[in-house]
Amino acid sequence: MKIIELAQSLGISRQLAYRHIARGMPTENLELAKEWRKRNLDITQTKQWRIDGNKGIKYSMNKTNRDNKGINNVG
Repeated sequence: MKIIELAQSLGISRQLAYRHIARGMPTENLELAKEWRKRNLDITQTKQWRIDGNKGIKYSMNKTNRDNKGINNVG
């Protein structure tokens, strides 16, 4: 199984998958990787347990023409 496919199946980034592999996570089987994560990772250090409720979703700022006019007309 490719690392990127494993990462997508686990719901983690490719970079985090490589860090887990360096710590000993198996890559040949999804079930083995899931079991390793259960045994070796602290559940409170995951997105679901963030105190601030941040689920790791990226937000984008949408600017309107009205906002840009206000910035350009300063002075």
